[in-house]
Amino acid sequence: MDDNFTPREVAVLVEELCSEFRTVSEVVRPLREDMADVKERLTTLEFKVQSLDDAVRLSIPGLNKRVSRLEVKAGI
Repeated sequence: MDDNFTPREVAVLVEELCSEFRTVSEVVRPLREDMADVKERLTTLEFKVQSLDDAVRLSIPGLNKRVSRLEVKAGI
C-alpha cells in the first residue's frame, strides 16, 4: 500500500475530519443542555423523595400504635 499522499488528498482528508468534528460538536452541544435539565430534575426528585421519606418516618410511630391497638382488639 502506498503511504504517500498528495497535498490534495491530505486536504480532502483534513476537510472530511473537520466535517466529522462539526457533526460530533452538533450532537454534543445539546447534550450539555439536556444534562443541565436532568440535573435540575434530579434535584427536584431528590427533594421530593426526601420529603416522602420524612413523611413516612413521621407516620410510622403513629401507624405502629394503630396496628397495635387493632391487634389487641382482634386478640392477636
